[in-house]
Amino acid sequence: ENTITFRSESGNSDQAVIRIIPGALKYSSMIYLDGSRFISFRDLGLQTGSAVSNANNAISLDGTDNILIEGCRFKIYNQFDYGISISGSNEVNVDGNYFESISSKAGALTIIQSPAAEITITDNEIFGAVDWGYSTIKVSDNSGGILIDGNQVSECSRAIQHLNCEDVVISDNAIFDCN
Repeated sequence: ENTITFRSESGNSDQAVIRIIPGALKYSSMIYLDGSRFISFRDLGLQTGSAVSNANNAISLDGTDNILIEGCRFKIYNQFDYGISISGSNEVNVDGNYFESISSKAGALTIIQSPAAEITITDNEIFGAVDWGYSTIKVSDNSGGILIDGNQVSECSRAIQHLNCEDVVISDNAIFDCN
């Protein structure tokens, strides 16, 4: 089990920025992992913002295991875009990242269909979706085994949305300037 790591050589997420292509179609992901295991992303900058569509992701994880996303800087530009989308994945750690929703309808993280997932969302700084009814962190569709802890979530309409899930622990988060 060797881990593949993608990392900024300088350690500065502002100097190693991955941007979505301007012509990306709806539902595109800049980084899409399907069934991948033992991969780390550290100290990278990731920006959505297609010129012709929305509902894109910086990173999309589908059926993955043992993924680490740490020290990255996400800027989410268009409505319905997400920084990270997690579906059917296990042992995913999202730790110490910075998320900024430029669009008032863009979210930081969405987790769907990941039962008994062992997903941790910890120690992130998140500026979220400010339009009424839009979620910054969304956990839904029978997801479970999730820890959301020690995050700072601010400037958003709905900080954390929890729909049809169980075994989700939400603790010690600082949530302010939210509806």
